[in-house]
Amino acid sequence: MVILVKNIIVVIKMDKIKSYSKIFDKLKLGLAVLDQEGNFLFINKTAVEIIGYSKKELGHIEEWLELAYPDEKIRSRTSQRFYREIESGVYSNLTKIRCKNDQEKYVELRVNQLEDGLLLVNLLDRTENHNLNKKLADKTKYLNKIVSNIPEVIILLDEKQRFLDIWSGLEKELYRKKDEIIGKQISEIFSGELLKKLRDNLKLAEQTNQVQNFEYQLEMEEGLEDYAGRLLKIEKTKGNEFLLVSRNITHRVKKEKELAEIKERLELAVDAANLGIWDWNLKSDQIKNNDNFKEMVGLEAEKIAKEDFSFADWESLVHPDDREKVKYLIAEHLQGKTDFYQSEHRIKTVSGKWKWIKDRARVSEWDAEGNPVRMVGIDIDIDKRKREEQENIYLSAAMKNISDAVFLQNKDFEIIFMNKKAEELSGYSLEELKNKTAIQLIAGENAAEIQQKIQQKVAKGELYSGELKNKRKDGSTFDGELKITPICTKNSKCNYVSILRDISARKMRIKKLKFQYRLENLISKISTKFVGADQQSLKEALNYSLEKLSLFLAADRSYIYRFEDFSTNISKLGEWRQKQTIAQLEKRKVEQLFTSSNLLEAILDKGYFYVSEVEKLSNRRQKKFFQEESIKSSIYLGLFEDQKLLGFIAFDFLRAEKDLTDGYLKTLDIAAPIISNAIIKNEKERKIKNLTFRDNLTGLYNRTFLAEEIKRLDRERQLPISVLISDINGLKEVNDKFGHTVGDKLIVKMAEILKSVFREEDIIARWGGDEFIIFLPRTAKSEVEKMAERLELELKRTEQDELSVSAGIGTAVKENPEEDIDLLINRADKAMYEDKAQKKLD
Repeated sequence: MVILVKNIIVVIKMDKIKSYSKIFDKLKLGLAVLDQEGNFLFINKTAVEIIGYSKKELGHIEEWLELAYPDEKIRSRTSQRFYREIESGVYSNLTKIRCKNDQEKYVELRVNQLEDGLLLVNLLDRTENHNLNKKLADKTKYLNKIVSNIPEVIILLDEKQRFLDIWSGLEKELYRKKDEIIGKQISEIFSGELLKKLRDNLKLAEQTNQVQNFEYQLEMEEGLEDYAGRLLKIEKTKGNEFLLVSRNITHRVKKEKELAEIKERLELAVDAANLGIWDWNLKSDQIKNNDNFKEMVGLEAEKIAKEDFSFADWESLVHPDDREKVKYLIAEHLQGKTDFYQSEHRIKTVSGKWKWIKDRARVSEWDAEGNPVRMVGIDIDIDKRKREEQENIYLSAAMKNISDAVFLQNKDFEIIFMNKKAEELSGYSLEELKNKTAIQLIAGENAAEIQQKIQQKVAKGELYSGELKNKRKDGSTFDGELKITPICTKNSKCNYVSILRDISARKMRIKKLKFQYRLENLISKISTKFVGADQQSLKEALNYSLEKLSLFLAADRSYIYRFEDFSTNISKLGEWRQKQTIAQLEKRKVEQLFTSSNLLEAILDKGYFYVSEVEKLSNRRQKKFFQEESIKSSIYLGLFEDQKLLGFIAFDFLRAEKDLTDGYLKTLDIAAPIISNAIIKNEKERKIKNLTFRDNLTGLYNRTFLAEEIKRLDRERQLPISVLISDINGLKEVNDKFGHTVGDKLIVKMAEILKSVFREEDIIARWGGDEFIIFLPRTAKSEVEKMAERLELELKRTEQDELSVSAGIGTAVKENPEEDIDLLINRADKAMYEDKAQKKLD
């Protein structure tokens, strides 16, 4: 280089640079010569190629600096350094310059100050080297980054077992600091079992030229750590080296121990839960089953455990009706369409019976192409559950379609289920009553009290059965028969099944039957009472009928009236009233009611006149009458003979209004003819009896009737029995003088006098032509004597009449039951003749 510089200087001095330019252009070194002022005197071809500018384009060094360093700050620093260092004779710099066409290059620039002040510039293009070095640095940086982030510790050992280098991104994984290990032998760092294990594996790697895998433990700051090592030999011309890659596996070992424990617990759980487990190798088509599955199926262990137990063998156990479904579900999972396979189906046991199982599995292993290789599953015996479900389905279907309403309530008596009949009966849907109590279904103001009593009973585990009034959603009510059964678990938590039946129709039937029974019983009693009734017992029978009918109707009072012939005048045949009720209506007021209103027309039209609410009466006279008599409701029932109105029965309701239903009206409609017929029959019998036992002239009883009555009444309980005999004086003379017509009038007048004197219960009879006998049961001597005196007084009062009556009177009294009744009559007859004789003397 010195010789070359000297030669260039000689050439420049000789001014023959152009002649030697071709020689200088062949140099790979870029050359340029500047004078003392910094002007370019010479620049060879290589330098032009490097910077891109010719001598003509440059001229002065400052011009080139301006082109090479367009950044003013960089150019200023470079220029200052150049002038500062050139003073010492040499300027040297590896720098980046801007070349022509904005191309950037890295050049090595060296400037030497020559003799005479000339400057020699040397240029070398270092761009390619710079780029290679940069790539190498980047790659080294990248590799260091990789090494620093790998979890392993990489150790390089020589054949003498010395540590050559260590790489690790985790300082904590180093047993000691790196500078404490490099250059030392393994025996200086490790000892004991670990040292022996390292030496043995180094020896094997040397001998076999294969990778050696082993595990070891190191006592680190945080405790004993587990590591896995991979050792391989690196062959070199000058001795072999060994690369040891060590990974911390403490977490994995810990997890493996935990998994082992979990596996142990899982096996215990599987056995306790009696889970069947199967493992299907799809490559070999072999299925392995655990003992639980064998017991579940009931097949011989040898048959299931045999090496060639295939999917076809397993499939043969599945019920034919379930087989296609099971195969489809397995295929779907094997094709990756489902996350797992699950099926509930039946399998055949050794006894030939079918058992329900739940089968669940998942592919656990795939090959490199993504095909399933292994599938593991479990079987759960659900036979009992499925049969219970089937029973529940039948029970649910039965419950939904049962003719009774069914409610299911939880421990808090809240409704959680109700069948279709319950919705129909209550009018509520399940959604409306869900999680609510049944209080809305109980009618009445005391619904809460009723519900509490029921709940208290069944909460003790007791059954409840009873009848209560229920209410529908629309407010209507019905009679219900309720049965509640507690269903309790072992922990005493109970649900309640309530069965509600609408018994309204049944109760109505029972009510009608009871009513019908009461009606028939009532009619039977009334009819029986009228059988054989005479004049006296007819009145008793009528009063009895009024009492029974009034009690049946809940009336406060009642009465029977008979219309007299051809008039609206009435006569009372019977009456009845409650003890606390005021007296009966006066006869005249009843007659006024008939004459002053259309009551009679109403009875003739409909057969009865019924007032349920007095305030609603349109007839003012009727309304006023009932209001004045404090009558709330009333009914007048006609008594008819054919189409003729004989009389009526009236029932008054004084305490409250009475709404008589059709049943009550029917009762009265049945009872009325019975009473009418009894009255009509009695009147007819009385007429017939009168023809037989009455005297045609006087209407008094005749001798025949009196003889029968005396025999009937001649009893000790009738004592004392008195007899009064009276005989008309001078009847024969009247007949002879005035004729029998006048004589008959005299007899009739005597009969009228007798009827006015004696009591209704006394028996008055015409004994003969002019003789009369009065039979008086339970009448003492003093009483009969008073009656004789009254008779005598009445006879004397006729003395001033045109037709006067006088008669002899005789009495007798029987007190001894042994006395013959004929003797009693004879004694009275004798006394009568004595009286006649005495009167003649007077």
